Amino acid sequence: CDGAMLLSVWVGEKQAGIYLRGGWAERKFEAREKLAPHIEELRDTLGCRYFEDHKDGHVIGERISRAEIGVAQDDALIDWLVTRRQAYLAALEAVGVDRQTWPDRPDM
Repeated sequence: CDGAMLLSVWVGEKQAGIYLRGGWAERKFEAREKLAPHIEELRDTLGCRYFEDHKDGHVIGERISRAEIGVAQDDALIDWLVTRRQAYLAALEAVGVDRQTWPDRPDM
């Protein structure tokens, strides 16, 4: 998407998650604009949350408590993050987003 979208996977002390947001600076709301016709389909497919009017341009995403998985269960957490990332990429491709055009690490 030529830098208009960023898919972020993150791990914190108590939570982890994944979210899709717009690009940097003036591009932070481009993902919302490009995905607007597909939000319902993405929510249904992924079972994720829609961040309506998020100040940083986040569009969809989800979190998991590390306690849900078990704080010491890093392998299970990594498996969850990888599985969710793959699901997001597949859902985005299904609505016409070509990840090969993403600027950062298109091979991932």
